Amino acid sequence: MTTYLAIALLFGASQLASAADPIRRTDALKSSCDTYLAATDVSGKHHFANTNDALAGMNCRAYIGGLEDEMEGELAWPDDTHKKVVIGNWQEGVTTDQIVRVFSDYVDRNPASLNKGANTTLRQSAEAAGLYSYAPAQ
Repeated sequence: MTTYLAIALLFGASQLASAADPIRRTDALKSSCDTYLAATDVSGKHHFANTNDALAGMNCRAYIGGLEDEMEGELAWPDDTHKKVVIGNWQEGVTTDQIVRVFSDYVDRNPASLNKGANTTLRQSAEAAGLYSYAPAQ
């Protein structure tokens, strides 16, 4: 009985969490990432002006870091007919800070992406920069 109750609680909590922000928009993430990049010096240290900036900046870093982890080894169907399955992988040595910079630069060059979901835009920016690629599934 306790196991079933724990499963029900976890399922309910996950549904509440996803309902709070079902699709993170690119414009909101871009704003957080701009704050993060503005406060990061060349050595990688962060110098936030205030607590709100620190929260916004770390929100960007955490969100993109989570997507980075989620996308590693992810199965994908690159064609509409699902004739082949591929595995997505990050290039060796890619850092989360590098992904943040590529994402921000991509959005600057593609303002139409501001109205899309942040997950889609992040994937497109990483693919365009050659940081994320696909290999045939074995």
